[in-house]
Amino acid sequence: MTHGVWRDFQFRRANFGLPDYGGQPDFFCGFLKKGVIFAVVYPSAIISDMNLVFSKHALEQMSRRGINHETALMVVSRPDQTIADHEEPAIIIYQSLIKEDSRIFLLRVFVNKGQQPNVVVTLYKTTKISKYYESKV
Repeated sequence: MTHGVWRDFQFRRANFGLPDYGGQPDFFCGFLKKGVIFAVVYPSAIISDMNLVFSKHALEQMSRRGINHETALMVVSRPDQTIADHEEPAIIIYQSLIKEDSRIFLLRVFVNKGQQPNVVVTLYKTTKISKYYESKV
């Protein structure tokens, strides 16, 4: 990649609040059109550092339910709570409270730790916080 395009992308990322995963991305495609850069960045480093992949089902649920990768990864890397699934011991449920449009949701991410790499099996957000969230009172 040309250094000028990469520098322009870094500038635009910094000024428009796009996430920075550190270093140069694994894949970058950029071109200028009327002064605007279009880029596709696949920061596989953040996922590979966690040894984590998303199943096809999980990706479909993310799209359907409006959950982005960054939020799902944040919950897995820094969960409010971690719960073992009673029915399937290899499944760990990572969950955190998140705020969207002044509403509070519980985002639950189900990860199969019995597979290598670990697999996000499914995820969803719910307003039934008291049903799933274990209070620390």
